[in-house]
Amino acid sequence: MELPNAQALSDHKKKAHTGKQICPDCQRELPNAKALSSHKSYYHTGKQICPDCQRELPNAKALSSHKRYYHHTGKQTCPDCQKELTNASTLSSHKSQYHTGKQICPDCQKEWPNAQALSDHKRKAHTGKQICPVCQKEWPNAKALSSHKSNYHTGKQTCPVCQMELPNAQALSDHKKKAHTGKQICPDCQRELPNAKALSSHKSYYHTGKKTRPDYQEQLQNAQALSSHKYRHHRKRKIDD
Repeated sequence: MELPNAQALSDHKKKAHTGKQICPDCQRELPNAKALSSHKSYYHTGKQICPDCQRELPNAKALSSHKRYYHHTGKQTCPDCQKELTNASTLSSHKSQYHTGKQICPDCQKEWPNAQALSDHKRKAHTGKQICPVCQKEWPNAKALSSHKSNYHTGKQTCPVCQMELPNAQALSDHKKKAHTGKQICPDCQRELPNAKALSSHKSYYHTGKKTRPDYQEQLQNAQALSSHKYRHHRKRKIDD
């Protein structure tokens, strides 16, 4: 290596050709005095405060890395999805979560689009059995418990259409599906019913096929006819005192 003068040569030899050096602070072996000096200036400087965010770092090396990741890169654009991230660190984290390629769950072999999706799946589906803290019902995993709680332990809900109060979100959902679906046409007799609930009730009464009277096996046209017959002919009559 060519140096500009004798002093530079002397300094170079002192730093680069001194033989292996042991760091007195961590006992790490370095190849020469120059490497030892650099090592000490990075790792054994004591705690450092970031001038930009006041975060405390353990040494100068950590501070340098921190500043490079969080304060000196500016906004970064993901080359895969064009999403803008605040700095290099968040870009790196984003890529390691969302642009890893497909991932296979080791527990159930289900395929997921990326590492983040796999992580979310494992956290919800492979947590083991969970007990609902409200009703003590047991569920197979955290996902099932979360769904149960969001359906049944939401507190009372008011239907926005008819203002009817229901005990929970599931009851509200069922109510809306049955009562606020709009007019329905019976596929068997073409009769128009006001909603899905009325249609279901209509079909269970009138389109069930013939029913047999249990007392002497007379056949009635349908469930409604059987119900009416039993009410008229076989109900208990009050005995006059």
